[in-house]
Amino acid sequence: PLIHEHRVDVVLTAHMHAYERTYPVYNSTAFPQGEPHYTDPVAPIYIINGAAGCRESSDGKWESPPPSWSATRNAIHETIGLVHATTDKLTWELTSSNGTVIDVFSLTKTK
Repeated sequence: PLIHEHRVDVVLTAHMHAYERTYPVYNSTAFPQGEPHYTDPVAPIYIINGAAGCRESSDGKWESPPPSWSATRNAIHETIGLVHATTDKLTWELTSSNGTVIDVFSLTKTK
């Protein structure tokens, strides 16, 4: 509730040794409208970017089928997340070490 109450748009975390991004989600309800280009989303997008290269036995062991709030997942290692931001738009891009774009989304604020 605190993240939603303060109108946080993106929550960026790391750990799981893999990558996952949610749709805008609040109280386990996904709001996928506009994917992957969101305008004034009603809830935050969560990114877990833990694919920096550490390989462990838990890699790629996903809940199947994916939960309704999961927009994309990937167990590729050696990736980098890039954020491009202006006063009204944020773009996130996940790129592999060979330059392949794995995931991208944008978030535009009009209010």
